[in-house]
Order: sequence, then C-alpha cells, then structure tokens
Amino acid sequence: MHRIIRFDPTTPKLIEPRCACIGYFDGLHRGHQQLIQKTIEKANLNHMIPTLITFDPDPWITMGKSELVYHITPLKQRCELAFSMGITDVMILNFSKEVMNLSIDAFEALLKSNGIMALIVGYDFTYGQFGKGNAISLVENGRFDTTVVPPYTYGQTKISSTRIETALKSGDIETVNTLLGYPFFIEGEVVHGRHVGHQLGFPTANIKPSIDQLIPLNGVYATWFHVDDQTYPSMTNIGHNPTCNYVNGLSVEVNVFDFNQDIYGSTIRIQFISRIRDEHKFENKQALMHQLHHDQLHIREVLNAHR
Repeated sequence: MHRIIRFDPTTPKLIEPRCACIGYFDGLHRGHQQLIQKTIEKANLNHMIPTLITFDPDPWITMGKSELVYHITPLKQRCELAFSMGITDVMILNFSKEVMNLSIDAFEALLKSNGIMALIVGYDFTYGQFGKGNAISLVENGRFDTTVVPPYTYGQTKISSTRIETALKSGDIETVNTLLGYPFFIEGEVVHGRHVGHQLGFPTANIKPSIDQLIPLNGVYATWFHVDDQTYPSMTNIGHNPTCNYVNGLSVEVNVFDFNQDIYGSTIRIQFISRIRDEHKFENKQALMHQLHHDQLHIREVLNAHR
C-alpha cells in the first residue's frame, strides 16, 4: 500500500523505521533513479520502509525567487513515478519559511523524529538555513546511516533536471527520454475547444495540464495517448493553431488515431516520443489538411518503430 504523507515540525511524528532518499526530484530521471534503487535495497536489507522525501511548494517559491516554477514532473506525477519505481511512502515536507530557516541540527532532528534511520543523498544535496548543511555534514554528524551517491553521467555530462529542461524547451524529445529513462509525459483534463479540428476531419482532444507543467517547444509530436487503461497512437500539436483557430495562450491538442469516444472531463496522459515538425501557418485549410494526412502517416511509422 502506497502512502503520501505531508509533514513539518508541527505534524504528529512517524515512528516506523525508514530508509529515505531526499531531494526535489524533478523528473525522477536516471540519476534520481540511482538514489531510489539504493534506498529500496538498503530498506529491504534492514526491514525499513523505502521512502522518498520531497518538498512542496518548490523552495524557489518559498525563497521568493519566483511566484511560479515550471516542472518536468509536477508533484502528483512525481509521487506516481516514485511508487512505480518501488517506493512505498512519499513524504512531502511542507517547505515553509520556518522549515527553510531551520538550522542543520533542527533539520536533522526533524527527519530523525519521523523515523528516518538511513538516508540516501546525492553528492550535491544541501539542507538547513542558507543550505549550510550538505552530504559531508550528514556523514560527520552521524545521526543517520548515510550513503552519498556520486553524479550519474550520460555522454560525459551529469544528468540533471536542468539538462533535461533545456532539451525539452528545444524540442529534443529523444534526448529528454534517454535522460529520463522513460517517455516524457503530460497529464491533464480533456476540456472543450472550438471543435475546428473536427470540421477538418482531425478531431482533437484539448488538454488542460497542471499550471506548473513544463511544456515542450511548440510543434507537432508523435505521441501515445492513454485513457482508461488503454493506449492509442496519436499526434499532438503544441502552439497557437495559426492557420484557422488562433489562440493567444498555448494550447495542447491531441488527434487520437483509431478512436471515437466522448472523453470530456477525463484525465488523460500523453507520452511524447518524437518531434515531427514546427508549427506552421498554412495558406488555407486544404493545405493544412494535406499536411495533417502526411503527419499522421509519418507518426504511425515513428510509433510502430518505438513499440
């Protein structure tokens, strides 16, 4: 049974012994997965609960450096991914200004009082007021059985959330997926649009993602569409629909192949496999429809190669 547990200095203490990895874990990429694997291994060896500790809100918001931070994996998706990777409990530390200003000793005491017996941390983890605490202080202070994990590299460069974010903003989905270790995805509710796609013979589902979801570069993508435990090939357009349905805000619209169901109000998942082309403004609807037919054939080939 998986649990999501919010905690801070004011919440009732947890008593079950835990081995935990701790960090923000945006993306839960292949580097983060090293920490998770070691957490599970050590927890199982020592009869502890494998736990992931993350923070909410984003520390940058609490520090006043930004009002909104975009994420590769918003909190809900981060929890789901952690569970799918073998974590039993996700503990969310309510990252208030009080927590931000805890001393090194007070921060360690907070973890210790909530059953944390062993910690798995990245080499660059920091904690406590002004980030004065780090992996070295955790080891030296000796409150926990601490394991420090070195950087995980790909192509001689460290895998990081920032590296993935940069690739995502440039539309390099293949690199994003390689660094993540799984296909990048967006979840959101299907909402009503202007139904122009239906008039063109390419009906689309308009997706409303989480407000802090990092969206890939504008363009047309080969994607998998997941709804009600079923998976369908699809093409996804991110942009402003400049030819015949211009919208000021960014839209995420999915044309699902071999599909004809009413899913308004449903929460769906789109997995991104490859960026096919830029978003263009076409001369007329006929030119757009011709391109969409071509895109659909191309995307079927791409997705068949990635089955």
